[in-house]
Amino acid sequence: MRPRFILTTLDLHHIQVLYILLVEVNIMSTVTVNVSFPKQLLRMMDAVAKREARSRSELLRAAVRAYVERRQRWDHLLTFWRGEARRTGMKPEDIDTLIAKSRRTQTSLS
Repeated sequence: MRPRFILTTLDLHHIQVLYILLVEVNIMSTVTVNVSFPKQLLRMMDAVAKREARSRSELLRAAVRAYVERRQRWDHLLTFWRGEARRTGMKPEDIDTLIAKSRRTQTSLS
């Protein structure tokens, strides 16, 4: 009979650490930067890092990565909707009217 593997939280943490070491660290060359934080923000960051068993650097990399990805999504959406506004001739003063019309349509469909 083969032994069954049961993954514990500790095992999952080790898998995450191995992933970081094998993939993120080895693929990306790193550069050291100095960043200043207000003391309270640093305490909050350290508390989160401790709770997640991460280093400050890992936490900051994840935060910056998430911010950049979110920013890129917003840039993509804004570019799309600006193009739509130009294509349809929509002006800023039309927005309130269009929102009200959309809400009336949604309410009548409910």
